[in-house]
Parts: sequence; C-alpha cells; structure tokens
Amino acid sequence: MKNLLFLCVIFVYVTDVKGVDDRQTVYKSDSFVIYPDSVVRGSLMATVVDEKIISNGTDKGPENVTWTPMNDLSDMPEFKSEYPIFNAVFRMAIDDYIKNIDPQTGVLNASAGRPPWVRDTGYVAILSSSILFPKLTKDSLEYNIHTGGTIDPEQIHDVYFGITYEMSDFVILIPAVWEYVKVTGDIDFLKLHYDDMDRSIQLATDKLFDTEKNLYGGGATFNDGPNGYPDRITGHASLMSTCTNAIHYEANKVMAEMAAVLKKPKKEQEKYLRRAYLLKDNINEKLWIESRNWYSQLLIGGSERATERASALGQILPILFGVASKEKIEKLLNTAPDTEWGIPTIYPYYGNRWPFHDSTVWHFVEGLWSITNARMGNEERLMKGLCVLAQSAALKLTFKEYMILPDGLSAGKDYQLWSAAGYAGAIMKGLFGFRFFPTGLWVHPSVPAKFSSGVSLNNIHYRDAVFDIEVIGSGCNIKSFLLDGKPAINFIPSHIKGRHSIKVVMSDDKLIEVDCPDYVVSGKKAILNINVKSSDLKPSLLTKTKISEGFNDNCKFQKDKQKYIFEISAEDSKDYALSGLDFVVVLKNNNNEVVNIGSLSRLDIRPGHEIEFEPSRLHTVRPMYPGKQILAELKLKNNTKKKSNLKIKWNVPEGLILKKHDKSIVCLPSSVTKTIAIFECRTNLDYGKYVIPVTVLANNSEEVKSKFVVDISDTIDLRGLWMMAQPTENEHLDTEFIDKHTTERGHFVELPGFWERIEEFSYWWFVQEKYKDYDGRMWFRKHVLVPYDWEGHDLMLRLHKIADDDITYFNGVKVGETKGVGNERLYRIPASLVRKGENNCIIVDVTDNGGQGGIVGWPIEISVLP
Repeated sequence: MKNLLFLCVIFVYVTDVKGVDDRQTVYKSDSFVIYPDSVVRGSLMATVVDEKIISNGTDKGPENVTWTPMNDLSDMPEFKSEYPIFNAVFRMAIDDYIKNIDPQTGVLNASAGRPPWVRDTGYVAILSSSILFPKLTKDSLEYNIHTGGTIDPEQIHDVYFGITYEMSDFVILIPAVWEYVKVTGDIDFLKLHYDDMDRSIQLATDKLFDTEKNLYGGGATFNDGPNGYPDRITGHASLMSTCTNAIHYEANKVMAEMAAVLKKPKKEQEKYLRRAYLLKDNINEKLWIESRNWYSQLLIGGSERATERASALGQILPILFGVASKEKIEKLLNTAPDTEWGIPTIYPYYGNRWPFHDSTVWHFVEGLWSITNARMGNEERLMKGLCVLAQSAALKLTFKEYMILPDGLSAGKDYQLWSAAGYAGAIMKGLFGFRFFPTGLWVHPSVPAKFSSGVSLNNIHYRDAVFDIEVIGSGCNIKSFLLDGKPAINFIPSHIKGRHSIKVVMSDDKLIEVDCPDYVVSGKKAILNINVKSSDLKPSLLTKTKISEGFNDNCKFQKDKQKYIFEISAEDSKDYALSGLDFVVVLKNNNNEVVNIGSLSRLDIRPGHEIEFEPSRLHTVRPMYPGKQILAELKLKNNTKKKSNLKIKWNVPEGLILKKHDKSIVCLPSSVTKTIAIFECRTNLDYGKYVIPVTVLANNSEEVKSKFVVDISDTIDLRGLWMMAQPTENEHLDTEFIDKHTTERGHFVELPGFWERIEEFSYWWFVQEKYKDYDGRMWFRKHVLVPYDWEGHDLMLRLHKIADDDITYFNGVKVGETKGVGNERLYRIPASLVRKGENNCIIVDVTDNGGQGGIVGWPIEISVLP
C-alpha cells in the first residue's frame, strides 16, 4: 500500500510538470522558460497562485517558499497583463520598495540595512521612485544634499588596496532632482537646492576636470573598486570613463534647464550648455571606438589610449542622455554586448577576479537598458529585459543585486532598491513609455508582440490627477490615443486634475522616417526632412520650443513627392537660452484625424557664436633660463555657421616677455584655426607649472577664456610599457645579459599590475595564460632618458608597492631592497650613477612568495632632488 501511494505521488508530480511544459511559452532561453504564470529553470520553479508566488529557488534551499506582499498595495499603481508572472513581480517590486523605508530616517535605504547611497538614490529617482513614491524620493534626495553646501561627494576620495578611484558620479543626483521636480512640479525644492547643485558641479570640476582632454577623470559610475578596472589603472589621472562623463554632460544640461525655469541670467544658462556640449564632443571624439562600434569603458591617461572594453552604462547613458548621434545609436543597438542574462557590466570580462562589477549583469543596469531599447523602438529587446528581471525576482522571491555570468545566478543583498526600481522603470518608462517634462507627461508605449492582446497600468498618480492606462496592440507607433474616450495627442498637461482614462492602440507600421541634423546653433533654423510611407497621409510637426510650454503645431512645410521639408526656428530670447527642441511627427488622414504618432525626437540647440579652445601645454623636464623662447599654440574651434573675427589678448605673467602674437584672426564657419604666441624668459623658470591666460573676443559674443600651461616637471612618470622576463632558477643578474635576455625572450607589459592579470602589449592572452599561476622571480626593465639639466643631482626612484619582495638596480648597481607588499619603495640614486642626456636602465628583480605578484602600486616615477 505504501509503495502504491509513493507511485501515485510521483505520477501526479510528473503529470503536473508535463502540464506546465505543454502550456503557452512566453519566453524561452537556453537556461529558463517563462510561461504565463510560472518560471522554470532546470529543477527550479516559481509559480503564481492566487497572486502569490511559490518558489523552490530561494536562498533557503529546495523547499517551496511562498511570497505575498508584506505591505498594503491598494493605493499603488497596478500592472495587468495576460501573464500573471509579470503582474506579480511588479507588485513584488513595489513591496520591496516599501521594505526599504528606514523606520528612523524615513528615507529609502539602498538595500536591507544599508543607508541610502548618493548614486543609488539618484538612479532610483530617475528609474521610478519619483513616480511611485514622490515624498520618499524628496526626503531621500534631501538626505544626500547638504543645504548651503554640496551634494555629499560620495567616494570622491575612496582608496581600495592602496589604489585610488576618485568617483564623481555623485552628480547623478542633479538629473535625479530634475526628474523629481518634473514629476511633482515642486519648484520650491529646486529653488532651495539649486545653488547646492551648482557648487557640486564646481567641486567635481575643480578636482577632476582635465582641461587638456576636456573630460572628467576618475572612476566609472558605481564601479567603486579594483574589480572592474585593468590592473594597471590607478588614480584619477589614469581614468576617464564614458559613463561618468555622460553623467556630467546630463548634469550640466539639466542645470541649464533648471536655470531657465528659475529665470536665472541667460549667461548662467549658457555656461552650463557650453560645458555640456564640450563634454559631448570630447566623449564622442576620444571615447568612441570606431573598430568596435561602441564606447570605450575607459580612456587610459598614462598611455593616451582608450581600452576596447565596453561597459554597460558606457553604452546606455550616452543614448539615454543624448550624447550619442543617431548613427552611433544605430551601431550601438546592433553591437552592444549582450548575454543570455542581459547586458554585461563590462565586456569582454576580465574573468580573473571574483564576480561583482566584472562578469555580472546588474538588475538596475538591465532596467535602464530595457528603457533605452524601448525608446529606440527595439521592443523585443525590452521583452528580453523584462523576462530576465522577472525570472530572477520570481525564483528568489526578492530583487537581488546582480546575476553572475555565465550561469545567471542571482546574488547579493535581498530587496535591493535599485533592482526593484529597474523592473518598475522598465514597465512604466519602457513598456508604457513615460517621459516627464516640466509642463506635462509624455506617454508613448513600446509593446512587444507577446503583449499585443493588451496591458494596463492603473492608479498612476501624477500631480493632481490619477490615470488608468490601457494599451492594445504591439509595436512602437501609436495608431490612436484616447483621453477619456476622446482623440488626443499623447502629451498630458501637468495642470490636469481628477481621474482619467487613457486608451492607446499601437501599430507595427513604421510610416515615418525623420532626417535631421545633430544640432542647430541658437538663432538659426534647422531643416528636417520627413519621409512618409503613405500617399494618403500628411504629416504635422509638433514642437516643444520652450521649457514652459507644451507641444504646438506651428511649423510650415513644403512637399517634395513623399518627402516633406520642415523648417524649425531655434530662436531664443534675451533672457532665455534653449538647450534643445523636442519634436514629434504625427500623420493625419484627409479628415484631419491623427492616425499615427511617431517617436519623440530632440534637436540640440547650441549657444550662438560659440568659440571653443582646445587647451594646450608645453611639458618639459628641463628648467628654462633667460633668453629661452616658448612657443604657445592654441587651437580655436568655431561651432557657428558663420565666419568669426576673433580678437586675442594674452595676459603675460611676470618673468616672461611677449615677443610676437596674433592680435586678431579669422575663424571660418564650423572650422578649427590656430593662433600662436612667442614668449621669452626674463628670469629662470624652475620646476613647477606656469599658467599664461588668454582671452578671445568673438564678434557678437561674450569673452571666452583659456590658458596655455608651461609644465616644468621634476618627475618622470614610469608607468606604461616595461619589459618583463622570467629568469631561470638561480640565474644571477647581469645587466648586459638581462638587456639581451629580455629583448629576445621577454614581453612588453603595462605597469602597474599583477603578472597573473597583466595585459601584454601584444598577444596578452598568451602571457596571462603562461603566468596566471606562477609564483617566483620575475625581472622588469625600463629605460629612462635623464635630461642634461639633472646633472650633479641625486635622483629618487619611487616604486610604491611590489608583491612581494624586490631587489632594484640602476645602471647595473643595486640601489635598494625591500621585503613585503605593504612597504613603499623609495630608493635614492647617487648622481655618480646617472648618465645625463642618455638612457639609464632600471631593473627590478621581483619575488612573489604566493598569491599574485608584480609591481602593483602607483606612483611609479623618478624625480630629481634639490
């Protein structure tokens, strides 16, 4: 009887699984399947039963665990589709939000027991908290802003394992404040903290902005530690990341928009816009990798080259914030790295370190990528993002931090705030297409085919109104938009009150193609070419020309067969600087009824008569004496469409004579020209930096200031290429022999770095494989040219940290020996050993006693002593 009972149980179980497998498949990958009410991943399953989720995939082991909301969600937005699994996970996201409310501070914690970090708060506000929990968002933002001071400059001085990763992504709070203000209309909050945000940008600029490259140095956003960087990368001087610079671009752009709302002087608005567009140009010039069709993770300052690795946020934020051009966006959508579990944080993975920022997919990043694809019309990639996030949350019954590649194991803390925000944002801003303006809400869904039977989002609170939204059909083009049953444009004015219904019918038909320039100069007119793929329909162009207005149909056009040519004026007033122009093309039938609404587009408007410098400097390790001449050359870029007559004035510092310079030059439209000046030293210029200010006055424009820097350094940076060779057992040092040995059998490698994780100048994969488990001795060699002016001076060789022991030689003579990785190496080199004006050979004999080995710290440099 017992045996029969056992067989019956097994039979019922198998039948149940087979029944699930026979049901409709919503999404299937190599590792998991999503059915309408369940997720199956191997032996793991999560199933929705009566709005509960039952899973055997949690951290508690193989037994079934049941999730139900811990909080009352009756007044919260409700997502409905024909698939209970997505509906339940949306409720879980909101429930995880509420679990993160700190009972003492009343703000949103980052995760279980962890106070709100600045960047977490910023990303969460941008993703979804401004919509779902406006009061909590305000309090959380305020928690991280010091009134009368700055935003908390989180991790700007952080040091990990002796390596600095100065972070300036705390300015993400500026776009987050703007998002909150656009959602709520809380101008008083903006007035209270505008100056704090201005000081925050200035703080980051003073500390980390490089005036030569016109980019911010420091670590990549949320990548706070060595796990996500090449081994040799240390300090802000060696780091310039795409994602952090994209954040600074957005922060400056929205500061200009906030300045306009607060009616700040036009000059102040333009200050931010000029800086924003300077960043945008340099991101695209210096961080775009044409051979890979994506943005580089990092520009490596020491070697002046951008790594070909990509970071996820380094692709997402340039698209989302408007840094990438239309052509670059098309390339990115086709070539951006992807995995079964979503967009990888870094690609290719370093792979030789524990998975955290490396070899992972972070939920909030995948949420942002889903929103980005939805806005770009890639609704099927949005579907993948929703499925990846839903399976993780359903199986774990909470939103974890990240998924570990290649197996997609969900890991990290429970009810991670920005992970829940990522899924909620993917629904509201991706699937339903919410975009907020100071004057209203733009609703433009992007619906995957699997949701074509209909989705709804009810009880959406927006200022003084509540909306119930229903969307039918699939695609990213709106066929009809009804507000309370009446045809309307999909822009909801912010002044609307009460409860309203919205019904949207979507279409897969892409009937509109828009060709427009990347930007237009203020005061000029832009020409838009609109191609309509139906002879029965005519286009109308709705533009939002001012921050205080909605969308208006005020553009004239002329027709050329199926192509329509629109002319948009980018005029601003004496008090108002336009940062951009938002527009959308709608198609109407012969009865003047709207039958198709295209995607929202934006045209940058750059301040008129804009002259930019490409800063320059003279770098030398030799002091300058009376009579020595300095040639200063600066490049000037004219971003306008007209010729500029430039007057140039040098502010000559004491100790120099201005011998010759261009007093005025002509800069042709959209071109770069050079100006030179020759200075002569009247006195000695010893080691240090000497700044020569210069001012240019363009016709009908304000003054533009820059500088030429004479940098006389007493230090030679030794980071970069070294020759590395493995000696044979008991092999003794012979300078001539080791020079020959390393030339024939060694490898060029970049230092600092561990040899187990080193990147060789070529064939680096071979070097990594050869030495990845090696403990023992290694020789490193570097030739350095010592200037004549250092004759008679002792030198100081600084090697910082070495793993583990070293014996160091200069021109074949031992100059120092140190044991232990924690000890800094400072070796004095007698003047008698130095070959002035010639190459000098530095050899470091390193012994690794276990673990990882190499010259691992920074700085690595040699300097002249007084």
